[in-house]
Amino acid sequence: MQNDMNVDNYVKSFYEKIDPKTKAVIFSTLIFGILAHGMMLFNKYSFFDDIKCMFDVGWTYGLGRWFLHFLGKCSQVFFHSPHYSLPLIKGLTSILFIAISSVLVIKILRIKYITTSVLISAMMIVFPSWASTFGYMFTAPYYAFALLLSSLGVFILCKFLESRIPSCCCAVLCCAVLCCAVL
Repeated sequence: MQNDMNVDNYVKSFYEKIDPKTKAVIFSTLIFGILAHGMMLFNKYSFFDDIKCMFDVGWTYGLGRWFLHFLGKCSQVFFHSPHYSLPLIKGLTSILFIAISSVLVIKILRIKYITTSVLISAMMIVFPSWASTFGYMFTAPYYAFALLLSSLGVFILCKFLESRIPSCCCAVLCCAVLCCAVL
């Protein structure tokens, strides 16, 4: 008998393994994210630094954000091109990272009910600081990835109590994306 594991069957089997609460959280984060930040996703508005850094990730080493520079170089390698101003792609990537962070937060807090999980994901995506971050769309996916790193660090620490080093590494990389040096 031949093993017929093509891409469609693999995706279907992967989707079936995801529990309903996780599916609801990811879907609700996507819906609430599009409803709350649709104007920034489907239009190109440029504010302050976005005009100057539209095709870059901004000031990195001078502010202590060395991992932001590394992530910018990784995105250039991944997309085989320099930075482009693509608000929809960057916004949906940010929403995906926030959705995964929501799933991790719900697992950390051991939330049992789907309604509560959906409300937590809604609060995470419509939080006012994300509206401000989407105003600087050139760094939004990197900041959402930093949220994912911080959530992952706490998840690892809560799940495996003896694994402090991976959690510390996640915290350091999160800070290396977000932190600014005080001059």
